[in-house]
Amino acid sequence: MLLTFWEVRILRPSEGNKLKIPANTPSSLLQSRPDIAEAEARLKSAYAQVGVALADYFPRLTLTGSYGRSSAEFNDFFSSSAKTWSYGPGLTLPIFNAGRISSNVDYSEAKLKELEATYRNTWYKSLREVNDALISIDKTQQISELLGKQVKVLSRYLQLSRTRYEQGQTSYLEVLDAERRLFLAQLELTRIQASNLQSKIDFMKGIAGDWF
Repeated sequence: MLLTFWEVRILRPSEGNKLKIPANTPSSLLQSRPDIAEAEARLKSAYAQVGVALADYFPRLTLTGSYGRSSAEFNDFFSSSAKTWSYGPGLTLPIFNAGRISSNVDYSEAKLKELEATYRNTWYKSLREVNDALISIDKTQQISELLGKQVKVLSRYLQLSRTRYEQGQTSYLEVLDAERRLFLAQLELTRIQASNLQSKIDFMKGIAGDWF
C-alpha cells in the first residue's frame, strides 16, 4: 500500500464553525468597548466642566434668611442704586473677574470640542475594525469553500493515479505529482481556514475591545 509523503491538518467544518458570528448584531454593543466607554466618560466630564465655567458668571449670594424670608444680602443686591454686583461683603464678585471667567469658558468649550472629535474618531475606528473583519470573514469563507472542492477533486485524482500505477498503466511519477498537488491545495486550504478563524476573532475583539 502506497503512503502519502505529507500530512496536512485540515479543519473539519464543525471545528471551523465553533466561533459563530451572531446575526443582526447591533452597533450599540460597541459602547461596552473600554476605549469608547473611556472617551464617552471624558466627554460627559467635559460637558459638566463647561457648565461649571459658565456658572461663574452668576453672582453667589444667600437668597433666604433664617426664617425663610428674603435675606438682607438678597435685598441689598436689588436695592443697590448702582445696580452692580459689587455690593455686600459676602457676595462673590464675578463682574471683576470677567476676563478670567471668559477664558475658563473658552478653554472648557475648546476642550469639549477636542473630546467630541476624539469620541467620534474612536467610534469610527471601532466600526472600521468590525467592518474589515466582516469583509475578511466573507472573503476567506468563499475561498475556503472553493479550495475544499479542489481538495476533493485532487484527492480523487490521487486515488485514480495510485490505481493506475498498481495496474501498471502509469509511472510512479504521476502518483508523486498527484500527491504534491493535493498537498499544496491542502496547505492553502488550511491557511485560509486559519485566516477565517482569525477574522472571526478580530470581529469579536472589534465588538468587545480589550475585554475580549
